[in-house]
Amino acid sequence: MPSKAVQLVQLLRSTRREKRLGTVILFVTSRCNAFCKTCFYHEELNRPGDMTFEQLEKVSRSMPRITDLWLSGGEPMLRRDLTEIIDTFVAGNGVTRIIIPTNGLVKTRTFEVVSHALGQHQEIDLYLNIALDGYGKTHDRIRGVPGNWEKTLDCIESLYPLKEKYADRFRLNVNTVVCAEN
Repeated sequence: MPSKAVQLVQLLRSTRREKRLGTVILFVTSRCNAFCKTCFYHEELNRPGDMTFEQLEKVSRSMPRITDLWLSGGEPMLRRDLTEIIDTFVAGNGVTRIIIPTNGLVKTRTFEVVSHALGQHQEIDLYLNIALDGYGKTHDRIRGVPGNWEKTLDCIESLYPLKEKYADRFRLNVNTVVCAEN
């Protein structure tokens, strides 16, 4: 069996030969509309300095093809040009799967982004990972937003028509941080 160093070199060579990255995670915004007790990024939230759309276009042009694109943050749905970012990376990098974690607090925007991405790009699958960290008030307490539970459930329900329309390409998932709080 080859050494770990040889295995790594072989992996890098095969990636270069394929000219495709497996997964890219883009932090598209530091803005967030929640105050989660479990957030690893809380010290960086809501600070200036998000990459501009032009900077993200430059990143896209500098990268090879990408299989999975995570659009993360903060709260990605707060980014007004999120659909344009999706368009750029699908067209320029051949992205086949988009994964977006969200707190589900921006229902209308979430519906718009999912509808646009799946409607405009027949070649992609979209995974929307909605955070639910407990039931009712437990979730609200962990997320730091009163009424978050109800708003998130409302967001999930609003996505059911898209789930039916794009059943083979739209995955509506729940993410849970398991901790002492829940």
